[in-house]
Amino acid sequence: VANILNVAPTDILVDKNHGISLNIDGGNNAYLSATDAGNIVGGLSAITIEVEFSSSHVDGTDMMLFSYHSGGAGDEIEIGINNDGMGNTLYLEIAGELIGNIAGYDASQLLDGGNHQVSLTWDNTAGDWGLFVDGVLLADGAGVAVGQTIESGGQIVLGQEQDSLGGGFDPAQNFDGTYYDVRIFNDVRTNQEILDNAFGEV
Repeated sequence: VANILNVAPTDILVDKNHGISLNIDGGNNAYLSATDAGNIVGGLSAITIEVEFSSSHVDGTDMMLFSYHSGGAGDEIEIGINNDGMGNTLYLEIAGELIGNIAGYDASQLLDGGNHQVSLTWDNTAGDWGLFVDGVLLADGAGVAVGQTIESGGQIVLGQEQDSLGGGFDPAQNFDGTYYDVRIFNDVRTNQEILDNAFGEV
């Protein structure tokens, strides 16, 4: 029998719109993981990751959307919203190389409680990468992790940032909101494909 006067937060809720909500009721330690993620992304030389979510995160801390760690010194792949003390920016890491904060974009607009999609593309030939918000290209560049592949043997975590394989979590970096879709492709989707399929089924 539960003590209804001192009930701990449930942390994970299934949303009526078919999403999965994490940490929206006061908790800060719920996350989702795929322990066979090395079979999903390991060895890839090109990738597209699309994360559809909603959040009203307002506490001024970092919020991780996607983390893949293979046990090395840093994350192989990370997509998050970073609060640098001056505002919220999108933060990227790919194949263990830091792209960093995306200058000139106020990521607070992704925390308005509405549905948003953040997409990342990368190819190792020239290290080309692209970042898309709601299907529209926001930033791109080249020279990131040229010739490298995504390390195998790792774990994907949604809702927390891994400082070690499957762990090293910081409650101040948790995701609080609802995940609606996470898609991973083993190629670089075109700008038009990302736009045409934003918020839709593939």
